[in-house]
Amino acid sequence: MQRILIVEDEDEIRMGLTFFFEASGYCCTEAVNGYDALKVIEKESPDLIISDIMMPVLDGYEFLKIIKSREATRSIPFIILSAKTETEEIEKGYTLGISGFLAKPFSLSELNKLVERYLIKYT
Repeated sequence: MQRILIVEDEDEIRMGLTFFFEASGYCCTEAVNGYDALKVIEKESPDLIISDIMMPVLDGYEFLKIIKSREATRSIPFIILSAKTETEEIEKGYTLGISGFLAKPFSLSELNKLVERYLIKYT
């Protein structure tokens, strides 16, 4: 089963995404910030990461930089969900190595299409 790591400090969004993707046949792990997500990755390697940018402790950009700097995690597809939709913010994400970007509020259908672009669903 494909593993998705959902990194989001807003409980409602994080739990909603977990519910949606688990109902779609994926295994999900949650973290509330980049620091907690790094601890999760030490124990289990996700097949894809969905992350917010604006989070406490370690934000999405810093988390992304760490993921892309490590050989073991560099190739994990990384999708950003963010209310930061200025062109510079989006370009910064792609420069740092994201696979996709969706603005909040986002469409679950669009997010699912992005996820399916990078993962094979086993149900």
